[in-house]
Amino acid sequence: DMSLKDIPAIIPALQRQQDSLSFLCNADKIPESSFFHKPLKEVEKARDFVISELTSNRIQNQLHRLKHEHEWIDDGENHVYFELVGNASSIFDEFSLFAQ
Repeated sequence: DMSLKDIPAIIPALQRQQDSLSFLCNADKIPESSFFHKPLKEVEKARDFVISELTSNRIQNQLHRLKHEHEWIDDGENHVYFELVGNASSIFDEFSLFAQ
């Protein structure tokens, strides 16, 4: 199992493997018949949701308040990660990780 603490190791590993990966097509052009089509569409929906939430005034105001209560949030040396938790569909059963 992977968790957020694994991200600093996962990203460089993916970057090292990128040269050996074969190109299928751009993510937005994956055929509907592809095994990857439905899961990637769900990931896109989740990504769009996260973007809209993190850029909302409600969250920005909350982050502004929290950085005054917890200085480490905005000190420039720490990385703050957000984790989206929800009811994952069975279409993700065959996948361990999605990276965009």
